[in-house]
Parts: sequence; structure tokens; C-alpha cells
Amino acid sequence: MKKVILLILILTFSLVSLNTLNAQEEDTSGATSDLSEFTAESLDIKEPTILPTNKFGYFFKNLGQVIRSAVTFDPEKKADLNLKYANEKIFELKKITENESDDPKIQELIKKHHVKYNKLMDKVSTRIEKIKENNGDEAVDELLDRVTDNQFKHQDFFANLHKKLENALSGEEIDKLKEEKKKALEHYGNLIERVDVDNSKERLQKIMKEQAKNKLQYINHLKVMEELGDTFENENFKEDFLETKIEIRERLVNYLDENASDEVMMEFKLKLENLETDDGYKLRVYNFVDDKIQEARVNNWKLNEFHNDLDELKINGIEALKIKLENISDEEKEKIFRTFESSELNSVRTLEQVKARLKNPEAIEAVEASRLRQMDHFNDRIENISDHEKIEELKHEINNDYRLKNDIEDHNDEIMDKLEDLIKVRKKHDEKIKKSLEELED
Repeated sequence: MKKVILLILILTFSLVSLNTLNAQEEDTSGATSDLSEFTAESLDIKEPTILPTNKFGYFFKNLGQVIRSAVTFDPEKKADLNLKYANEKIFELKKITENESDDPKIQELIKKHHVKYNKLMDKVSTRIEKIKENNGDEAVDELLDRVTDNQFKHQDFFANLHKKLENALSGEEIDKLKEEKKKALEHYGNLIERVDVDNSKERLQKIMKEQAKNKLQYINHLKVMEELGDTFENENFKEDFLETKIEIRERLVNYLDENASDEVMMEFKLKLENLETDDGYKLRVYNFVDDKIQEARVNNWKLNEFHNDLDELKINGIEALKIKLENISDEEKEKIFRTFESSELNSVRTLEQVKARLKNPEAIEAVEASRLRQMDHFNDRIENISDHEKIEELKHEINNDYRLKNDIEDHNDEIMDKLEDLIKVRKKHDEKIKKSLEELED
């Protein structure tokens, strides 16, 4: 009996503490920092006044969250609560690093918060899957909108946070933080591939459009999309995802075409130049954007100027990567090559551009091996595309891109023959299915 009374007292005290904390948070106005666009309001949370640096207060804040989660039984509300707590965890990271990122205690908190954030997002994913299984697509629709919106904001925040901490933490510590960031994106990618395969294309396009009030945000979207695309396994799903990337690129280039002032061009050039991501992804974004700029610049001389700027960025990026590859260990080279692990020819062409500038035989050999692996990934991709129309689109795309054909010159005939054979096989299969259905109807 005494234990029951003690438990009730603890619960009561904790709930009172939680209400006090919530009241304090509700009185707080949204502040900004050097990560200014990442605000509490943008995450639909109150700006926290109790931070992990306040051990006593934060203990009771966490305890209150545990209790609130434990007494929330509705699956959708529970998933919503986990998402809210994940947003609070990541925003607390922003707050504690605004002025004290050099403090070793703060750095330790940053590492722990990264892990806690991922655990909460894992719970969100698990709950969404169960809700869909029990209640269908409509039950998870709004939750998936919010998770998608948040994940793109989170990834952008993490990239900038890691950049800010580069001088405060060791290279190994930064790598561990980047692994946690990558893990979060992989979990999100696995989630939408499992539960949102029919709606993710439209969902992503809708969320990207809503987020892009500042058109520079399109650059961040393409960066995250390059990273996210590498987490998928289903090749037909990847094709839909690629269409989403192309749609975002279309919006970006259309905006530049319609607003081609010197000021706007310079803003976008600087955004691309300072893109916070690994070398491989950065070069992939440059090539992907420039593919569309090549088409649009014919009718707009300002875009021609932007294309020249983009070429300069690519050359600088390739030169920086060349220096790294000629002076690092095999293990470090493999880390770089993992950022080219894509089934798109963009990775192949980028590696070809890098190889053309190398002089170190060992580095050339390593790049060539990676390039051949990417060709294998591409071959696996096209063999697993079931829709012959998508294969025809890919064939048309390669045929009409002279730069791409030049970059993959030694594979071009082989690819074209393979695509043609696959189109025939897929068409024949579709005709058989159609005939069988007609016979069943008769």
C-alpha cells in the first residue's frame, strides 16, 4: 500500500512539474539564432525554456514526457506525441549550441541528443506502420505529411549544426554525428518505401512546394533528395522518386528563368557553393541542376552566365575531390565513394569527370573501380523496372543528352542495346497480361 501511495505522489508531482513547464513554454516567444530559419514555430512546437543544461528541471521534464506518453493510449495521438518530443529534442540541440558549442559538456549532450532523437523517430515510424496496418492509408496521411515536412527540415538543421561544430569536435566525432544524421534519413526512407509507396511522389512534391517560400530552399531539397534516393531498394519506387527530383529541379530552373537578375543568380550560386553535404552528393547536385540549365539557357543569356558559374563550381569541387583522393587512405576513399552509390548515371558521369583530372595511378584505379560498380547498380536498376514506358523515357533521356553520352562513351552502345532489349521484353510481357485479361472477360 505504501508503494502505491508513493507512486501516486511521484506521478502527481511529476504531472504538476510538467504543467508548470508547459506554462513556462507557452509564455515564451520564438527566438532566432544563426540557424535562423529553423524555428520552434516551423516545427509546430513551443520554444523550450527548460534545456538539458538544467539537470534538475530537465529530469522532471523528461519524466513528465514519459508519464504523458504512458497514459496516452490512442495510437495516432501516441505517434503524434513521439513526433512532438523528437522535434523538441532537435530544437534543444539548437538552443544549447547557440553560444556554448566549445564546452565539452555541451558536446556530450549533443551526441546523446542525436541518439535520443533517432530513437523517438524510430518509435514514430513503428507506430505509423501499425496504424496503417490496422486503419488504412487515411489514418496515417496527416502524420506522414508532418514526418516528411519535419525530416527535410531536420536534415538541413543537422548539416548546418555539424558544420558549426567542425572546429569544436574531432573528425571522428563529427563522423559519428553524420552517421546519426544518415541513420535518421535511412529510417525515413525505409518508412515511406514500406507504407507510402502509392502516395509518396505527390506527398513529397506537395511538401517541397509548401516549404519553398524561400526559393533557395529548392537547393536544400535537391541535396536531401540525392541522399534520400540512395536509401531505397525498390527500383520502380526509385523511378517515381526520380520524377519528384526532376519536378523540384524544374521549379528551381523555372524560377531562375523568370527572375534572372544578377542578385538572384549570385544568391543561388552562393547557396550551391556552400551546400552542406559530402563531396560526392555536392557534385551530383551540381550535375543534376546543370542538366536542366543546359536546356533553359538557350533562351536566356542570364542562365548561360549561371551555367558558367555552375561549371566553375563543378571544376572547383572536382579539383578538391582530386586532391583528397590522391592523399588519403583506401578506407577514406571508400567513404567518399559511398556517396556515389547510386543507380543513376549521374554518379557514373561525375566519377568520370573526377577520373579525367587525376594523375595518381592508384587514385585513378580506385575511381574506375567505383565507376564500374555504379554501372552495375545502373544495370540492376533497369533490369528491375517493370514499366516499359519508364525504360523508353530513360532511353530517350540518354539519347538527347550529348554530354551524358560523352561521359559514358565506353558504355553507351551496351546501355542502348540493353534498354532496347528490355523494352521489347516488357512490352511482350504486358501484351500477354492484356491478352489474358481479355480472355477472362470473354
